[in-house]
Amino acid sequence: VVILIILASIYGIVALSRPSPNTNNNEPTPLETALLTPALGDWVGGNPLAKTVLVEYSDFECPACATYHPIVKKLVEDLGDNFALVYRHFPLPQHLGAKPAAYAAEAAGAQGKFWEMADMIFENQTKWEGRRNVEKTFEENATTLGLDLVKFIADRDSKVTKDAVDADKPEA
Repeated sequence: VVILIILASIYGIVALSRPSPNTNNNEPTPLETALLTPALGDWVGGNPLAKTVLVEYSDFECPACATYHPIVKKLVEDLGDNFALVYRHFPLPQHLGAKPAAYAAEAAGAQGKFWEMADMIFENQTKWEGRRNVEKTFEENATTLGLDLVKFIADRDSKVTKDAVDADKPEA
């Protein structure tokens, strides 16, 4: 599934980078614009107005996603204002901690620390992957990041957070 997602993403980037056969100018089609425009509620690294946009559907427990995370992070750093990374959740059902990790990232994001939590989750993936009851691990991350733990737990467990995580998958 992960390989298919990666291949589909690469195909999509290549397909969208080609000029449309139906137009004689460089204006994007409405579909291209919709796909590559960060939506309200998206987590955007880099410049949200950049012309180069990578939309990543990712699973925090996916080993391939963890492998690519530093590469994508470096793209954001190296390309600066010329690049935008849009992170969207795609927790796979076989990964027991994927949804709790996504909820933790969203809850950290409510306190302005989405990317910092995402980095910690990916960097420490081997310590929590495949385990049940990983919430304590993410609470420790929240404490390390200096988050209000009571608010973090309330946000993590809220319907709003769960709906936000679930909303990305159908679009993917």
